[in-house]
Amino acid sequence: MRNFTFYDRFGYNTIARAFNSSADDAYPTFSPLTGEFYFCSNREGNFDIFRLAIPDLPNVINFISNADNAAKVRKDTSLSGSSNDKFPFISDNVMVFASDRPGGFGGYDLYYSVLKDSIWSTPVNMGPKINTEFDECRPIIIQRTVFKTVLSFFPRIVPEGMEDLISIMPESQTLRLVW
Repeated sequence: MRNFTFYDRFGYNTIARAFNSSADDAYPTFSPLTGEFYFCSNREGNFDIFRLAIPDLPNVINFISNADNAAKVRKDTSLSGSSNDKFPFISDNVMVFASDRPGGFGGYDLYYSVLKDSIWSTPVNMGPKINTEFDECRPIIIQRTVFKTVLSFFPRIVPEGMEDLISIMPESQTLRLVW
């Protein structure tokens, strides 16, 4: 069982009872556009992506430490498939995550979804320029339109061990190839 604990700037920890279940709850990410935390959990069997809307931010610590708010956690059915969906990460209006859903290139592939009008689009496989027969996982993207680049990090797990990859692409090429 893996659960969340949040630390403030003074090192005090708060057990995030609003997120935690008896299953594995991991990889939280926050969308300022929706005001929701997203995370993956196997609380329903497979790993799926769940969300928890956070009310006004000045009381976020009180909210996440209150176990009664766990009832407000919802599986995001627009993002979760019938397979394992893990490692969500949000940058602006794009969520990236790894999944072993059918139709991929092997193992875990990276997918993306775009938030438009408060709705996440159907997840799209990032394709063979990113995905391989190995496991791609834990994606992080940073969109910086000022620099016209998208910086992305993700490890690829190969038989010899894990190999870290960093990809920097011009924004125009990234948008054409990925989203």
